[in-house]
Amino acid sequence: MNPSVFHEALQATKRIACCAGLVSVVGCQEKQEETDTTSAATDTTAETDTTAETEIVIPEEPTFDECMDAISAGFAEPEFDTSLLLDCCLFTTEQVGFDELYNNPEYADLNENCCAEIAAQNEFSSACTPWGPPMPPSMAAALC
Repeated sequence: MNPSVFHEALQATKRIACCAGLVSVVGCQEKQEETDTTSAATDTTAETDTTAETEIVIPEEPTFDECMDAISAGFAEPEFDTSLLLDCCLFTTEQVGFDELYNNPEYADLNENCCAEIAAQNEFSSACTPWGPPMPPSMAAALC
């Protein structure tokens, strides 16, 4: 492949990845605002409800250990709404990274549960998608 064509393809990929990252940041901020309003409503019902959902604590400011505890408890409880764990799943999968997520048996449940939840919520975690951003079209096809 011609080095200048290869360099141009890398630059195009970099621009696409940058735009995708900016779009996801804006989308996450909007979801955070929605979560804040719904969490206020669920806080009042959690005080009166003594079901298993009150035992699972989802941290407002995610930390790795708190999120791992919430994920383990949330996915183990069949009646729990796992969509509430999306922020923790995004946080922990990014912290663990692709190599550990797929090669370390300690994170097998995290890989299986969180990556499925992230995909179900139409979100993106680079740790769950080993192939990265979309590849630019082949330059050979454009030259023909």
